[in-house]
Amino acid sequence: MFGYIRPLERELKIREAEYYRALYCGVCVAEGRMCGQTARLTLSYDAVFIALLRAAVTGRQPETEKLRCPRHPFCRRTVTAADEASDAAAASCVLLAYGKLCDDAADERGLRRFGAGAARLFLGGAEKRARAASPDCADGVTAALAALAEFEAGDSSSIDTPAAICGRMTGYAAAAGLSGDEKRIVHAAASAVGRWLYCVDAADDLAEDVKKGRFNPIFRLYGKDRLTPDEALTFSCTVSAHIDAALAALDLVPRAAHESAPEAWAICENILALGMPAAAAQAIDKITDGSAAHAAGKES
Repeated sequence: MFGYIRPLERELKIREAEYYRALYCGVCVAEGRMCGQTARLTLSYDAVFIALLRAAVTGRQPETEKLRCPRHPFCRRTVTAADEASDAAAASCVLLAYGKLCDDAADERGLRRFGAGAARLFLGGAEKRARAASPDCADGVTAALAALAEFEAGDSSSIDTPAAICGRMTGYAAAAGLSGDEKRIVHAAASAVGRWLYCVDAADDLAEDVKKGRFNPIFRLYGKDRLTPDEALTFSCTVSAHIDAALAALDLVPRAAHESAPEAWAICENILALGMPAAAAQAIDKITDGSAAHAAGKES
């Protein structure tokens, strides 16, 4: 997981911001309870989104309680109580983080490869417990990572193909344990977000990947580490389409779920409509030819 999927906090209401912080802590507590204390090191905003998405679609928004944690031992923190959404997010976070370490251990060189390998060993026990807690999610993540590795080893220049694989992986992680319409909607929305995530991460890492000789789908497609404004606009439209697909999936949720989980819904909408577009714009700006963009701005 990468940390791009987060709300635009200044646009949240006070109760929404408080609930988001409580859920963040709740997923952290769930990781420690389910997978051991080392698992809490993998916590990310992306995992919290999985819990939010499940709560929004199912309408089962967890209650909050006051707990102490090792990081804040002298004051009780507001935390969401144990809940299936937090538990599912915790397991998926560990599995995705472990998969990312496996990928880094294969792709990196020197000290970075050694560091990824050491972290993978350190997280091995937590990964086994997460796999036991969510075997469907684990199988989906493993299959998707193998498909990504096979694609990277080939010579295809498509961005859509690896993004679709990443989308399936995110969909498996988010929808594990659900059934019926809830499972289909969560999987569809999370898959769209996963495709978005792959594209934005590729843009954000483009310059570093080219410098270090790592695989990057944008570089393979365009053969350069900077895009013209027109190329960047085309890429931006593709990224925006993934957000639109996630929003379209959420439109299928019954109105009752909105009323049962109002904070979860409000934060999900903030993330999809404000937070993710802001993160994408920042990443795409990094890879857009600055001189060409400046000239285009003058002409307009």
